[in-house]
Amino acid sequence: IQDITEKKHSEEILKQSEKRFQTFYNLASEGLCLFTKSFVIVDRNPAFENLFDANHRQVNYLNDILDEGS
Repeated sequence: IQDITEKKHSEEILKQSEKRFQTFYNLASEGLCLFTKSFVIVDRNPAFENLFDANHRQVNYLNDILDEGS
């Protein structure tokens, strides 16, 4: 039998941290985006979309253009 109390506690702390980050990311008034080393946008918050008036299709198009230039 293995005691997994510490593992469960660590997982709960990680979940709480992820939730705080996601809340901050989504509610931030600044435009934020996450991208790969090759500058492919993989996620963006609502403020980013408002700042650049970018919807999902436009971001995918921008990613395609950036990918062609690599």
